[in-house]
Amino acid sequence: MTTILVVEDDAELRAALHETLEEAGFRVLAASGGHAALDIIGREPVDAAVTDIVMADGEGIEFIMKAKAAKPSLPVIAMSAKALYLRDAASLGADHTLQKPFRLRDLLTLLGPAA
Repeated sequence: MTTILVVEDDAELRAALHETLEEAGFRVLAASGGHAALDIIGREPVDAAVTDIVMADGEGIEFIMKAKAAKPSLPVIAMSAKALYLRDAASLGADHTLQKPFRLRDLLTLLGPAA
C-alpha cells in the first residue's frame, strides 16, 4: 500500500486531505509541522509527501530541503496560496506544486493510483 505523508498545520485541511487520501486507497500519515514530519520520515516508510509551505512549526521549504537530502527520490508536492512560495519550493526540490485552493482530484492525479 502506498503511504502518503501529509504536512499541514491547518487541522481542518489536514483532516480533509487525510480522509480523501484514505478513501482513495492510500495509507496516510499526518504531521502538523515540518519538524514532526521529518521525524516520521526517519522512522516510517513514506512513498510521497504533500506539504504546506508556510507553517507555524517549521517552514515547508525547510522540510522539503531536509526530506530531499535524506531521501532524494521521495516525491514531494508543495501547497501554498502564494505562487511565489511555490516557485521557491519547486526550485528547492518540490516535484510538483498546487496553489490553494485546489481541487482534491488534482492532488490525486499527481499522486497517481494507490498501490
